[in-house]
Amino acid sequence: MTDAPAAAAPAAAEDEDPAAPASDPPREELLAQLLDALGDGLVEHHLAHGRDLWIRVDRDRWQDAGRTLRDLGYTYFGFLSAIDWMVAPEGRYEDTEFEDEPVVTDIGGDDDAGDGYAADGEPTDEDATDPDAAEPDAAVPDAGDEEATADEDGTASAMASQRLAGGKTRFQVLARVQKPGTDMGVTLKVDLPDGEARIDTWTALYRGANWHEREAWEMFGIDFAGHPGLRHIYLPSEFEGHPLRKDYPLLARVVKPWPGVVDIEDIPPHLESQLEAEVMAAFEATQAAASSEPSAAGEEPSAGGEGS
Repeated sequence: MTDAPAAAAPAAAEDEDPAAPASDPPREELLAQLLDALGDGLVEHHLAHGRDLWIRVDRDRWQDAGRTLRDLGYTYFGFLSAIDWMVAPEGRYEDTEFEDEPVVTDIGGDDDAGDGYAADGEPTDEDATDPDAAEPDAAVPDAGDEEATADEDGTASAMASQRLAGGKTRFQVLARVQKPGTDMGVTLKVDLPDGEARIDTWTALYRGANWHEREAWEMFGIDFAGHPGLRHIYLPSEFEGHPLRKDYPLLARVVKPWPGVVDIEDIPPHLESQLEAEVMAAFEATQAAASSEPSAAGEEPSAGGEGS
């Protein structure tokens, strides 16, 4: 883990690509303008020199962040969507009985404590022997600590890494805007408090956000305050639930479980030798038939050559 920077600006993971330029004046200037406009509302950032800029903003400043970028010339709206960072059950229905592998969790950014911890709160083998691992008194989220990783219903769950510019909640909204005629763009992220998936709309700033916000509302259950008409796009109006949430039950798998998950009974001992003999006999017959084909095929060119 790396130490947090001493500067007053929000913590940022620096670009470690040796091929990256040492500085990036246009993006550094843009970041300074955003810090000046948003102040503490810009929670965290990641600047990749020569490539891109990611920022995470406070939920109350989400609309201000979009307005600031639009006024700075970032008038091209790329996309808006959401992410559920809860670790998915890998397609297995809740009634399936199997032994889970430990899930490595990290609910913060690249520099946050929590890297290398399994779902039960115990350090992984790698961190147990790593001299650079987190200090014992580091604030490591425990899967049993509801305040650290609580779902909307109050139950704790493992969280996947939220990567660039970090994050602290299960749900995040992301958006991408660019400055036409340049290679400059910004990816914005915002945390949504657990149990309150609601944020201001961007439709007054970018008209293209209308459809994207409807999709995020439909698929993730995120409410966009001030949106002119949140209604279904893909699903029937009477549909209940939000299919892109990680805890949404895959009811189709009740009828047809995921391959590899179905429990298979062991072969009875008295049939095992019989089955093995039948399999070997079939294999040997196939091999014998395959070995006879080359000789027959080799006779055909010879006969054709004599005829010519």
